[in-house]
Amino acid sequence: MAVAQQHAVNVLTLTSPVTDAILLADGTVRLYTQDFTVYDASAPKQAWTRRAATTHGVIAKKLGRLYVRNNIVLAFGAFIDSASGTSVVLRSTDDGVTFTGVKFVNDSLGTTDGCNVASDGTLTFVDRAGRLFKSSDAGSSWSKIQLPTVIPSVGLKEATMLDANVGVAVDAQRKVYYTTNGWQSCVSPVAANKPITRSQPSLQQLFFWDSEFYVLNNILVFREFRDVYRTTSSSLIWERWDSIACFAVSADQRFMAYTFVDGRLILEDVQTGEKTVLDTVSLQPQFIRISGKSLITYRADTGPIVYNGGTKTMIRPVDSEATTTKPTLITASGEFGILASSTDAVMVDIVRKGKGHSWLYDTTLNVGIARSIRTKGDNVLLIDNEYTTLKYDSKKRTVEMYNLEAPLEQLRQAPLRKLRITLTTIASTGIRKKWCEYKLSANHLACTEVVDSSSDGISSHLFRNTIPQDTVTAILNAINAVGSQLPAIADFVPGDSLRSSYAVMLDTIFRYDNYFNVHQAYMTPPLPEVQAKACSTEFMARLDEISQLTPQMIMRGVRQYRRVSHYPRYVYSVSFENTSGRTAVFETDAIEESHAPLMLPWTGTSDANRWMSYCSRLPQLVASYMPVWILPGVYTEMLRPEWLYLAVAAYQDGLVRGRWHSWAGGVVSPMTLKK
Repeated sequence: MAVAQQHAVNVLTLTSPVTDAILLADGTVRLYTQDFTVYDASAPKQAWTRRAATTHGVIAKKLGRLYVRNNIVLAFGAFIDSASGTSVVLRSTDDGVTFTGVKFVNDSLGTTDGCNVASDGTLTFVDRAGRLFKSSDAGSSWSKIQLPTVIPSVGLKEATMLDANVGVAVDAQRKVYYTTNGWQSCVSPVAANKPITRSQPSLQQLFFWDSEFYVLNNILVFREFRDVYRTTSSSLIWERWDSIACFAVSADQRFMAYTFVDGRLILEDVQTGEKTVLDTVSLQPQFIRISGKSLITYRADTGPIVYNGGTKTMIRPVDSEATTTKPTLITASGEFGILASSTDAVMVDIVRKGKGHSWLYDTTLNVGIARSIRTKGDNVLLIDNEYTTLKYDSKKRTVEMYNLEAPLEQLRQAPLRKLRITLTTIASTGIRKKWCEYKLSANHLACTEVVDSSSDGISSHLFRNTIPQDTVTAILNAINAVGSQLPAIADFVPGDSLRSSYAVMLDTIFRYDNYFNVHQAYMTPPLPEVQAKACSTEFMARLDEISQLTPQMIMRGVRQYRRVSHYPRYVYSVSFENTSGRTAVFETDAIEESHAPLMLPWTGTSDANRWMSYCSRLPQLVASYMPVWILPGVYTEMLRPEWLYLAVAAYQDGLVRGRWHSWAGGVVSPMTLKK
C-alpha cells in the first residue's frame, strides 16, 4: 500500500441516494440523486462539486434512469409539468445540466423508469400505466403506440424495438409478444413454460418499479431490481441468471457488464461474445453504467469507480465546498479518526490529527461497518466491526485481522471469587436489568438470589444454585485458548442427526407456517407447495457447502438474519472477578430480533485488552446458570445449530439465486417447532 499524501478531507453527506451517473469526455463523472440533485465527481480533484442543474417549469419528484447519447441526456422518472400537471420526460442537450420537459401524455400517470433503443435509434418506453411510447428524434417528441388488443395494457411490463418494425414485449405473467409491423398486430402470446420459484416479495417490489428488457443476439434478458432472467426467443424458458449480483447494458446495446457474487466484474461484447475481466471487486456495486468501453461502478461509500483503458480510478464522496468534517469515530487518544459517508458504510477514510484542529487524510480502507476504534501503541489503529477486529499499522501501511492470544492469563493467576450473569432488556418503557451473582464458597461458586432493577426500583427473588469451581476454571481456560480467533468451520459441519432435525425444521417453516402465503404485487407466484419444495431442497443443499465457506461468509448470514429491528432488545453479559481484584467482562451487542443464531460475538474486556470472542462456552454458561424463568423463552432454542444453518442457507439462497428471505413479523418462530 503506497503512502498517501496527507491533506484535509471532508466526506459528503447525501440526503438522497445517487441513482444514475454519466461519464463526460474529460473523465468527470456526473452523478444524479433520486431527488435530481447533480454532482460532478472529478478524479484530479478527488472531490464532488454540486452543479446548479435546472429543470425549467418541471417538478422533479423522482429520477429513475438516464439515457445518454453524445451530449443528449434524457431523464425518466416521475416528472410533472408545473403548469399543466401532466407527466413529462426531461431532455438536455448540454451533457445533463439544463433540462426541459417534453410532454407525451395528458395525465400524470406517465411515470417510467427508463427507455430502450432500437438499431435505427428509435426510443421506446413503457409507463407505469402500461402504455408504450416512441420517439424517432432523440426524445424531442413522443407519440403513443396503439397496441393490439391481445396485449393487456395494465399488465404490460416492458417492450423493446429491434428496429422500426420488429419488437418484443413482456407482460406481468412473463408472456412474450412479437411484432413485425410496428405493433399493428402481433403473434399470439407465448407463455414461459417453467415457473420461477421465488421467496417473499420485498416491499421494494410492492411499492416501486425498476425493470429493463433487452433482446441481445436472440437472447431475451429481463431485469427486475437485482434479479436478471434470460430465455432464448425459441424456447421461452425463463430462468434466473444465478450468481449475477449487478447487471447493465450500454445504451447502444453493444456491451453488457455484470458482476458475479464472487466479485468478478465482466465487460462482454454482445456481438462477438468476447468477455473481459476488468476487476475482482470486494464490494458489490449499487449500479453499473457503460460508456463505450469505459465503465462506471457506484456505491455510496466508495463513490464512482471508473474503469478506462486498463486503469481504475475511485472518486471518493468528498465535498469540495465544505471546510471541515468531524470524524464519525475518534479514538480516546484523539490521534485517529474515521470518516464514513453513512452509518452502514464499509469503505471509510482513515484520518489523523494534524496541527491545530485539522484532520488529515491517511488512507481509505474496507473495514466493514465500524463500531469502535482505539489505538495500540503509536502507529497502530484497532477497528472493531460487526464480526471481528482489524489491525491497521499506519507506519507499515498494512491491514490484517487482530489476533489477541491468551487474553485472560492475568485473570487466571488467582482463584475466581465472583461471577455475575446479567440480562438487560431494552424496551419502549425503559431499561430493565436482572442478574444473578455467584460467589466463592468452599470449592464452588454459589448464588442465593436474583436481583431485578428498573426505573420502578430494585427487588430480589430467591434463587439457589451452585457452579463447581472446576467448571468455571474450564470455561475460563476455553475462553483464553480461543482468544480473538474466528470459529473453526469444522465445528459447524453437521452430522446425520443434525441433518435430520434440520429437515424437520425446514418442513415446519415452509409447509406449516404459511411462509409463502403472501401477496405478490404484479406476478402470479408459483403455488406454495412448489415454493416450499424448491426452498427446502436448496436449503438442504447448502449444508454441503458449509465446509467451503469462510467464517466471514457465515457471519454475514447470521447478520442478515439479525437485521430486523424491534423491541424489546436484549443484552447479555458475563463478568468474572478473581481474588486479586482482576476482572473480565463479556457482553453481546443489543440483539435486535427474537434472538440470534448460535454464532454470536461477545465483546471481551480485561485489563487493557479488548477483543471479540466466539467461544461457545459463553452462551452455554448463560443458558445453564441463569434462571429459566428470567431468560426469554427462545434463548436455549436458538442455541441449536439448525438456526445457524437456516441463517446461512437463507443468505446464500438470496446471494446466489435472488430469493431473499425475511424473518420479520413472526414469519419464523422457534416455538412453532414444538407443535
